[in-house]
Amino acid sequence: MIDFTVRFVSAPSSRGYFFRGGGWLDLIGSLPLLRIFRLFRILRVSRLLRRYGLRNVIRDLVSAPAQGGLLLAAFFAIATMEFGCMFVLGVEHGAPGANILTGPEALWWGMTTITTVGYGDVYPVTDPGQVAGSITMLIGIALIGTFTGYLANTFLAPRSAATPSDDDDPRAQLEILLRQIDENARRAAELRQTCKGRGAALIRASRCACQLNARGSAAG
Repeated sequence: MIDFTVRFVSAPSSRGYFFRGGGWLDLIGSLPLLRIFRLFRILRVSRLLRRYGLRNVIRDLVSAPAQGGLLLAAFFAIATMEFGCMFVLGVEHGAPGANILTGPEALWWGMTTITTVGYGDVYPVTDPGQVAGSITMLIGIALIGTFTGYLANTFLAPRSAATPSDDDDPRAQLEILLRQIDENARRAAELRQTCKGRGAALIRASRCACQLNARGSAAG
C-alpha cells in the first residue's frame, strides 16, 4: 500500500498512472486478500525490462559502475532476504531442535545474518539451512562493502571534479606558453644562422662569377 501511495502521489498524472499505467493492479495487489494480483506487477516489470533491452541495462551498469554495483548488490540482498528466509523456514520447520519456526523469526534471522550482526538467538540447525545462512552472510558482506565504496566515491567525486587540471590552471597554461615561446625563439635563431650561411655563400659565388667574367673580358 505504501508503494502504491508513493507511486500515485509522485506520478506526473495520477489519473494516467491509475488507469493507463497499471495503478489499479498495484492497488489490488497491495490488498491482503488479493495478493495474487502481484503477479501482474512482475509481468509488467519484465515487460518494461524487455522493452528497455538487456544491452542498455549492461551499458548503464558499465557507464556508472559504482551505482550499478550498489543496485546489483541491493537486488541480490533483497532476493536473498525473500527467498532465503522462505527456504530456511521451509527446511527448519519440523526439524529436531529447530528454533526458526515462524515467518517473523525467519525474517529476524535473515536481517541479523545479512547485516553480519548475528545475535545467535535464532539459527539454522539443518545442513541446507546452514548453507543458506553462509550465502546470506557473503551477500551481506558484499552489500556493505559496495555501499561503503559507493559512499566514498560519492564524497570524493566532487573534490576530484573541483581539482583544477592542467587545462584550467592559469600557471600551467603560462608555463606552456613560455615553453612555446622559447622553442619558437630557438628555431628562429637557427633559421637566421642558416640564412646567414646561405647568404654568405651566395655572395662568394657572385664575386667569383664577377671575377671570372672580368678575366674573360681582359683576355678577349
